[in-house]
Amino acid sequence: MRNQKTDRYREFLIKSLIELEEARDNLNLIAFNLAMCGEWKEIDELFAEGDTLFTTYEDFRALADVNVKQLVAVIDGLSDAFESIRNTNVITRKEIDRFIADSNDSLPF
Repeated sequence: MRNQKTDRYREFLIKSLIELEEARDNLNLIAFNLAMCGEWKEIDELFAEGDTLFTTYEDFRALADVNVKQLVAVIDGLSDAFESIRNTNVITRKEIDRFIADSNDSLPF
């Protein structure tokens, strides 16, 4: 039987993983927008609202823009931290998704 302290600790581990994912997703969007306003401006001008541009993470790594490269490095660090915490504590994707579905509260402090 798990004790309440252990359950609460695991709960905060899962919350930290969710926050890391959200931060990574936000920074990915910012890096994309920087690229579209900068180095990919000509590509951006070819697209209308609602069009889809398929990119890979390697496309961002290939950009010369120092600011995008900095964001990619931070995103990599967030991804590494996410995987390290997840693997060290044997937290599955299913467990994270279940927590999100069951949770409607915010961090208490």
